[in-house]
Order: sequence, then structure tokens, then C-alpha cells
Amino acid sequence: MKRTSNLLVAALFLAVAVRAVAQANPPVASTTTASSNPEPAPAKSNVTPWTIEDVERLAIENNPDVQTALANVAAARAVIGEAASVYIPHISAQGQTMRTTLPEPSVGLTPYLGQAEPYSWGTVSFQQTLFDFGKGLEDILAARGARRAQQEQLSALRNDLVLAVQKAFYDVSLTTKLVGVAQRGVDRFKETTRDAGLLVKTGVRPPFDLTEANVDLVSARLELIKAENARDLAKVALLNLMGLRGRANFELVDSTQTPAVTTSQMSLDHLVDEAMDLRPEIRRDEASLQAARSTLAGGEVSLLPTLQAQGWTGGFAPNYPQSLERAWGIGLAASWNFFDGLYTPFRIRELSARRDAATSQLDKERLAVEQDVSNAYLNLGRAEQNRDVAEEALVFAKENLDLGQKRYAAGVGTILELLIAETSEFNAEAEELRAVYGLSTSVKALETAVNLPLENMK
Repeated sequence: MKRTSNLLVAALFLAVAVRAVAQANPPVASTTTASSNPEPAPAKSNVTPWTIEDVERLAIENNPDVQTALANVAAARAVIGEAASVYIPHISAQGQTMRTTLPEPSVGLTPYLGQAEPYSWGTVSFQQTLFDFGKGLEDILAARGARRAQQEQLSALRNDLVLAVQKAFYDVSLTTKLVGVAQRGVDRFKETTRDAGLLVKTGVRPPFDLTEANVDLVSARLELIKAENARDLAKVALLNLMGLRGRANFELVDSTQTPAVTTSQMSLDHLVDEAMDLRPEIRRDEASLQAARSTLAGGEVSLLPTLQAQGWTGGFAPNYPQSLERAWGIGLAASWNFFDGLYTPFRIRELSARRDAATSQLDKERLAVEQDVSNAYLNLGRAEQNRDVAEEALVFAKENLDLGQKRYAAGVGTILELLIAETSEFNAEAEELRAVYGLSTSVKALETAVNLPLENMK
């Protein structure tokens, strides 16, 4: 009996040791992303694969904010035509037919006075502005500035939307992989609990080992639930940004890459200068300032006269004098509203204040852009360091787990040492994933802040 018991204990230790060695030397997993893997994964029914480019395109096509901005651009473009219409001939037609006892004009028609006779006439007239001291031209320039501002606002909105979608894309990819990490944690803690139970049952280990293993197994299950919930919430957020309703069954094609350029190869001052020239928010506020200046210039000349060419042609029949059957007129007209109850002086004050406000808004936006670029640059540098440290920490965590498994299998280590090592290894794996996706997100943030691809930032 004693020999049999010893053999059983030895077999249990051998089983634990074999599992420890197998876990310490897992098969090498391919680090190639799904987009470049030569062996495609088995197709899943009713699952739509989306690349990051697909997600960006769908978001731009379906997001309501983009559609609103497109409508605003179309409206601003139409305002240019409205402003230019002042220099296009205005043509109108008038006509009248009646039966009356009071002929018009009554001169020369006294024989018909008091008699009910038919009278009809029609005229076509035109007006053409010849000179208005630039009032209409300033309105056109202001409308063009407003259109450019709306176009740049659309570009800025697209950039912000694409960045938000990129972050949501990486968030879904990250949380999906964290679910895998959590699931592997549950599986490993199940094995540890089973092994501890066998050792406790044979009297090799105290009951405390099994209790402690069960506690960590329950904690791992809770972490799995949290990870699955975070993944589902990330998917909902992504679909919302894309303007898609309902639930879509999709999977994302991973696109994390090692940046081709590091912060050590960049100059922050150069990036800020590039952003000042390329950011649509700067160009938007510059266009708004130009529009405000043109509107002010138009207001300052609004009290000056306007010269127009006018003319008309028409006919009067019947019962009108024969000379009125074909009639016309042409000439020049000037209008000068030189006093309008002080409306124009106060209007000029208002427009001057709006110009000053537009100037201040441009200065504010330049400061905001400089801060955006600086923050994105520093965050990218920190993300590079985080990735390097996280990769190193994962290596050490795997080594520590290997030692913990061997010590526990040899009977010289405690269950606490093993469980702590397993938890540390899973935490390190999760942190390494967060660091990798954090680096990808930081790259996209800097590209948006400068409005320039990363490879062009050297």
C-alpha cells in the first residue's frame, strides 16, 4: 500500500510537471496580422469582414453630421450665386387686360369716356447695375469666404470622425483580443484548480491550495465577463459612429503596424508649422475672417450711390392711340440712400466687432492646434516607451511563470506563488496588447493633429 501511494504521488507530480513544461513552452503563435496571413481563417456564416479603410468609408457615407456639413456647403455655394445676381440683368414682365368705362390713359380717349370698352397692355422691362462702388463685389467675396469656411469645416469634421472611428476600431480589436486572454486565463486556472484538487486529495498538498485556486478561478471568470461586456460596448460605439442602426455581425481585420517613423526622427517645431498650413480648422477660420472683412467693406460703401441702366418695351391695344401700339423706353437711373436713420453707422460698428471676433477666433484656433500637435507628439513618444516596456515585462512574466510552475511541480513552491505568477503573466499579456493598440491609436492621433501621414513627418 505504501508503495502504491508513493507511485500515485509520483504520477501526480509528473503530470503537473509535464503540464508546467508544456505551458512554459507553448507553440509559437504567428504575429502576422489577419490582413497579411497567407492562410485565411475559416469563413464564418453571415459575418462581414471590415478593414479599417472599410470602417472609415462607411462612417463618412452614413454619419449624419457629415451629411449636414455637405448640405451646409451646398447652401453656402448657392449664396455666392445670390450675391452675384446683382450684376446680372433683372428682367420682368407686366400685363393687364380689362373692360372699363375709364380708359387708360384718358388723354386722347375722351370719346370713349363712360363707355365700357376693352383695354389690354403688356410691357417687358430690365435693370442692369453698372456701378455700385463695389457693394455687390464685397458681397460676392464674403459669400466665397463663407463657402470656403464651410468646406474646411467639412474637412475638419471628416478628420475628427475618421480619428474617432479609428480609435473605436482599435478599441474593438483590443477588447476582442482581451476576451481571448481572459478565456485562456479561465482555462489555465481550471487546470491549476484540477491539479491542486488531485494533490489535495492524495494528501500531498493542504486543502488551502484548492481553496485558493478556486478563488482565483472565480476571479478569472469575472474578468472574462467584464472583457466580453467591454467588447460588446466597443462594438456598439463603433456602429454608432458609422451611422449604422441595429446590430451588425462583423469581424475586424487587424491592422496594427510598427510605425515607420519614431518621434526621435521628428521635430516638434516642424510639425507645428506643418499643422498651421495644413489643418482645416486654421483654413476655416482664415476664410471666416476674410468673409468678415469683405462684409465690413461692403457695409462701409453701402451709403454710396448705385448707377443702373433701365429700359422697357411694350404695346397697348385695342382702343389706345395708334402711337401706343408699340412703345419703349431706355435710360440711366441713380439711387442714393444717403441717410437711413443711422442704421448704416451702427451696422458698420457691428461688422467691425464681428471682424475682431473672427480675428480672435483664428488666434485661439492656432493655439489649440499647437496644443493638439504637442499633446499628440508627446503621447506618441510615451506610447513607444509603453510598448517597449510592456514587451519586456511580458518576457519576464513568462519566465516567472515558468519558474513558478516548476517549483510547484517539484513541491518546493506554494500555490500562492503559482497563482500570482499566472495572474502576472495574463496581466502582462493584456498590458502588452494595450500598449500595441495604444501606439497605433497615438499614430492616428498625430496624423490627424498635423493632417499629414506619419511617413511624411521626418
